[in-house]
Amino acid sequence: MLLLKDIHNLRATVNERQRDVTSVLSELAASNPDDDVRLLIDDTSTVCQIFIQTAAMKEMFATFPEVVMLDGTYSINNCGMPLYAFLVQDGRGHGQLVGLCLLAGEDSSQMRVMLEMFANVNPNIAQTHWQVPKQKKKQKVRRCLQQ
Repeated sequence: MLLLKDIHNLRATVNERQRDVTSVLSELAASNPDDDVRLLIDDTSTVCQIFIQTAAMKEMFATFPEVVMLDGTYSINNCGMPLYAFLVQDGRGHGQLVGLCLLAGEDSSQMRVMLEMFANVNPNIAQTHWQVPKQKKKQKVRRCLQQ
């Protein structure tokens, strides 16, 4: 099972073992075949996004798909990439993590790709209501979902 601390330690692991992020993520995906680990790399071989959703996260979203809360946080890793968390509220009213995405930037195209990745692995997303705490991000998410 992939844990949040695995995400925090991703960069440290890469540096420690002197391997690149693609091999680390490939190993994670191979060792957890029911998990969804996606890596987006641009033409210059720069990592643009890392999306992770474990089998348990998928199951939680399938159970509670009505509302997804999406928020980004900064300075949580030494990659300099904002970490976006997808959360749902379970039957007891507790927030449950249902996806993670590290982004190289926060422009509309990056946000759209992040939401597309989430939608591709969660087919029951059509009726989902999105909650985004910051107004600027809320507008970006709304535009991306309308496209």
